[in-house]
Amino acid sequence: MFGKDILEYKSELLKDYSKLVKRSLLDAAQKKLELTPDGMSVFEALKDSNVEIEDFKTILLNNSNFSKSEAEIRKELEELGKEKIKVLEDYGVFDVDADVDINTDEVFIYKEIAFTSDYFREYFDIPDDALIALMKPKSIGERIARLRLSKFKKVIEEEMEDEVKGGVLTNSEFLSKKDKYYMKTGISYKSDFLNKDTDTFTAEYKNFCDFLIPYIKREMVL
Repeated sequence: MFGKDILEYKSELLKDYSKLVKRSLLDAAQKKLELTPDGMSVFEALKDSNVEIEDFKTILLNNSNFSKSEAEIRKELEELGKEKIKVLEDYGVFDVDADVDINTDEVFIYKEIAFTSDYFREYFDIPDDALIALMKPKSIGERIARLRLSKFKKVIEEEMEDEVKGGVLTNSEFLSKKDKYYMKTGISYKSDFLNKDTDTFTAEYKNFCDFLIPYIKREMVL
């Protein structure tokens, strides 16, 4: 968190403090930066009142001595996703998962809607040899799944758009694996939102699932 600490120094230095206070802040920052590779070039930008906070943040982000690595960011976001999944489970929302985007600092909390081989076996009451043909690319099984998932996507977007306040409603495109056709649907949240407001996060996602689960169960009957 060293880069964050130096950014806070810059934020304080841009405030209307006395020269004595600013000198004290600069002295404290300099002692830290002197011990860091390339620290004194950052110190020059720190004490330059013409360098605004966003420009200074960019300087830090472009310097590996002051910014987190991609691996560190990913690990942090993944831990945040696990934490929020646990919160949802405590509120009775299960079978959710999380993806992360390190480029946007977003955590995508989602449920998977899937037409599996077990689903088609039960619905069409067919043996395994016929099921194999049904699950091949461009088969009748894929066409059915595409049509149904397209409908789910449209309804979810129309019904839930106004309900999602803290995040962005996200419906992935049609996906397929050997034994299923599926779509991930959920809400992408900026990591700072997830950190700040657990109550809003939980209520919003529970509301989403309370709509999604009964709807999908009903509509899975083709």
